[in-house]
Amino acid sequence: MPLGAKIPSEHSVENLSNHFILEALAQPKAWLYCPTPAEEKTRGYDAKLKNHKVILIQYKALKYLYANGDVKIAIDPIQLGVLQAAAFGKCNTAFYGFCVLPSYNALDANFLAAPPQTFFSKCLFVDAMTIPNLTEFLRGNLGGFVARNAAGPIAPVATITGPQLCAGIKACSIGLPLGGLPRGGDGENARGSKRLTALLYPMSSSARGR
Repeated sequence: MPLGAKIPSEHSVENLSNHFILEALAQPKAWLYCPTPAEEKTRGYDAKLKNHKVILIQYKALKYLYANGDVKIAIDPIQLGVLQAAAFGKCNTAFYGFCVLPSYNALDANFLAAPPQTFFSKCLFVDAMTIPNLTEFLRGNLGGFVARNAAGPIAPVATITGPQLCAGIKACSIGLPLGGLPRGGDGENARGSKRLTALLYPMSSSARGR
């Protein structure tokens, strides 16, 4: 398949979205910490906002494109549990982020279009705490998304766009104040990482301790 026809990768969406977040916040001291792929498994996120409100983001690439224009985002229950635990169950703190543009060609055309380019408005964010149990994937479009599994739909889930995410951070309706999470609670050090692992894999953790 030619590169332009491929679905944008998770890393492409992450890099672009992170750029727009920092640009929108316009805070010189703010930056985004991005763990390595190995660290991500125990920390639960791809990006964490630093020196500003605490938000955690797990980015996802589109998994499938439907003929009617819907897109599919796979939800791994273990990964979801890690992300929720990293935010200590606090709403408006941990999010799944993805872009609904279906291909690199569409992404490139969006950037080449006359201003204002709308890439960040095509990035959607879902509060991880609002995703129902037993969810295997999200399906929908800019008009709305539904949590589903193999048995069928479970419940609608609310999404916000990238600009809405940043507006919420500025308005203090999204994110926790600095120090809002317990030190190391999101796995940012070895002790926090072990705590998350113990929460999610209690039997394996105890076995390692024997």
